[in-house]
Formats: sequence, C-alpha cells, structure tokens
Amino acid sequence: MNYIAFDDGYFPVWFKSRRGYTLVLGVKTGEDLKPVAIGFKPVLVDAGSSEAGIIELSKMLGEGLILLDGVTYSGFDVVDPWRIHDSTGQPVVVVQYGDVDVGGVVEALRKHFPDGEERLRVFLKAFESLKPVETPWRTIRILPVGVEYQEAIRLVKQAMIYSPIPEPLRIAHSVASALTRLFHHKLSLGGGE
Repeated sequence: MNYIAFDDGYFPVWFKSRRGYTLVLGVKTGEDLKPVAIGFKPVLVDAGSSEAGIIELSKMLGEGLILLDGVTYSGFDVVDPWRIHDSTGQPVVVVQYGDVDVGGVVEALRKHFPDGEERLRVFLKAFESLKPVETPWRTIRILPVGVEYQEAIRLVKQAMIYSPIPEPLRIAHSVASALTRLFHHKLSLGGGE
C-alpha cells in the first residue's frame, strides 16, 4: 500500500488572518516508506483553501492511503476527511498523536471566522470520531474514512518506525517545514517575492 501524507509548513504568527502564505505538502511513499513523489501548493493562511489543496495534490500524486496530521491546517483551516475521501475515492486516516486544546480551537473559530460555525462543526465531528490506538510509544488516536478501523490500525502501525508518528507524516512535516522556512528566509533577505 502506498501512503500519501499531508502536512502544512511553517509560517510566522503575523501571517494569520490571511496576511501571508504557507504550503500544504503531500509526500507519497511506497510500501518501503521511501518517498517516491512530493507535491505542494501555496495556501493563504486561514483562508480555507487547504482542503482543496489536499484534494488536488492527492489526485496528482495518485493512489494511496491518505494520512492527515489532524484536521487543522494552515492556521485554522479545517479540512473535512469525509469530503476528501468522497472527492478522491481514496481511503483517509486522520492521525492525532498530540494533545488538542479543544476549548481554544472552539473559541478561536467562533471569535475570528465568519464561517467559524461550519469549521467548528467539521472539527468537532472529526475530533469526536477519533478512536484510540495503542503503540509501543504511547496511545494515539485515529479516524479512518473509507477504510475499516482494524485495517487502518494495521496500516498506520506498519508505517511507524521511530515513533508513534507514521513515517510518511514525519517526512511530510520535515519537508514542509524546511521548504517554508527556506522560502521565508529568502524573502527576508530580499532574494525574491
């Protein structure tokens, strides 16, 4: 089974509220968990375009199990794993390996976004649908969409090497962070726009 893992890149805090761009990045790995393709798309922070970027990149990268690092991307863009599955026809597993400040997310979405209630509806539906998975390191939670829970557990565990973070997600995080930091550094030095 191929994996297609998505994460977003770094951005300075003053980019929030549509003041700057980051990347949504997808890494496709083979069964050996080595990268075979990478795609990325610039997205305006908090603008609600991360989900469309993930769908577009998933179609471009081809078949595989889509792994999402939670459901919040590019600030407070909330991506809907059910829509991603419906749009791509590919199985999706949301992986939540860290703690989530649910109260903080609820407050931020209601306070700062005109469509905050819709974002909140998707966020809470996903958060409440997460199920625990024991790993050798610690308990994580997953939300499988378009794939059976036990099969999702098997595939997620199969992708773990060094930590409870599946290797394709770890690679996506590292590459997205490095690319966006490089890009922002280049801009701050006046190397391009």
